[in-house]
Amino acid sequence: MSSTASTSVKKKSEGNCDKTVNCYTPNHKVPLTAIGREQAYKSGIKLHDIVKNNESICFYTSPYLRTRQTLQGILKGFKEKDDGTTNREIIIHEEPRMREQDFGNFQGTPQEMKDIWIERAKYGHFFYRIPHGESAADVFDRCSSFNDTLFRQFSKDDFPDILVLVTHGIWARVFLQRWFRWSVEYFESLKNIPHCDWIILQSHEPGEDPTKVKNDGERTYTLETVLDSWNNDGNFKMNGSKASIQTIVENLNSADLPSNVEVVLCPPAPYLGYTADLNKQKIISVGAQNCYIKESGAYTGEISPLEIKDVGADWVILGHSERRTILNESDEFVAEKVAFALEKGIKVILCIGESIDEKKAGKTLDVCKRELSAVIKSVSNDSWKDIVVAYEPIWAIGTGLAATSQDAQDIHSEIRSYLKSEIGEIADSVRILYGGSANGKNAPEFKDKPDVDGFLVGGASLKPEFVSIITSRQ
Repeated sequence: MSSTASTSVKKKSEGNCDKTVNCYTPNHKVPLTAIGREQAYKSGIKLHDIVKNNESICFYTSPYLRTRQTLQGILKGFKEKDDGTTNREIIIHEEPRMREQDFGNFQGTPQEMKDIWIERAKYGHFFYRIPHGESAADVFDRCSSFNDTLFRQFSKDDFPDILVLVTHGIWARVFLQRWFRWSVEYFESLKNIPHCDWIILQSHEPGEDPTKVKNDGERTYTLETVLDSWNNDGNFKMNGSKASIQTIVENLNSADLPSNVEVVLCPPAPYLGYTADLNKQKIISVGAQNCYIKESGAYTGEISPLEIKDVGADWVILGHSERRTILNESDEFVAEKVAFALEKGIKVILCIGESIDEKKAGKTLDVCKRELSAVIKSVSNDSWKDIVVAYEPIWAIGTGLAATSQDAQDIHSEIRSYLKSEIGEIADSVRILYGGSANGKNAPEFKDKPDVDGFLVGGASLKPEFVSIITSRQ
């Protein structure tokens, strides 16, 4: 067995789209939506592109309706892509230990369910037990038993080349936690897995790479898929001195920060190199607040992307509302700057958002689409892997006002849908930050929102509470 790809898929079920379904339908009987079936079908096509000719495949799935339907969709897409020339063995098993976290039979009213999810977000997913149901820790116990079963099978000569686990979102995270012996804190800091994403584990022969994680005593396994992490970017704006920045960075250096959260500090330009030199945290990078569309030349006061890189910074904020309004930067000029920064190897935090008048007129999404469209026309689809979108409602910046976590989720979801219609599947991996007066108090409320990938933090990044925002996913 030269390789094993152990994978997991999360479904778009009716329960994902409408939590009230669980008030009257048993959790194990909740079906996929039409979109979920289409996602499963496309996932099968993607699986065909992963495996090699004549590699045998073993599927494990839970005995839930939506996982059975997901497997059907995967097999349909896989077999349609197969040209029939392979002599491939496919084995299918149902495994009760792979079932979803137990919701405790029927749920109560929608408001009661909402209260439960909010309470769970504050308490922590791993140890919070849903009333009359399970916690993730309970899932961990039976997942451990299933892992041990797999370990015993790996040593068999007839074990398939490819192992596919068709399962549920939280079970997939627990499986990886058990497999790689992750801490509870690391588990809590991970975002949930997008619908029908493949999570790939690659096996290696004994001695092939001794630095890899060992599991079954003979083989080693690496996680090839980069899981989504919770991101926080601190924009100092035109604030700070060497003394104050030293205090901020040293406070972060001494903090116990989650290992898979990415933090970008964006101090005023004179302090970029100073901030980069002070920083000792591996998860923290430094970014500029602006850059120009030229490498060098007679452009007094402007900053080149090459100069930003030269002092140790990797990111730049572009399109911030304060530059769009005060300095009259047009959508097209912002897009030109984004394209040039990316070309020169600088990753971009792209700001978009509506004014209070545009909000009252119901033009929030129209404004966001317009500002995104200019950039979409100026960069390749592949470039979006180096762009983070920051939705900043102008009416909330520095006012203390903030959209509710659900409001932010709704607009972020619409932004992602628009991106997907324009740039395709890569939109699922584009991180979208919320930037409207995020602080240590309200940050935990956004924890469970699937399309809120972190924060662009303004004034609060200058205060000790910035650490609380960074750790709000724990």
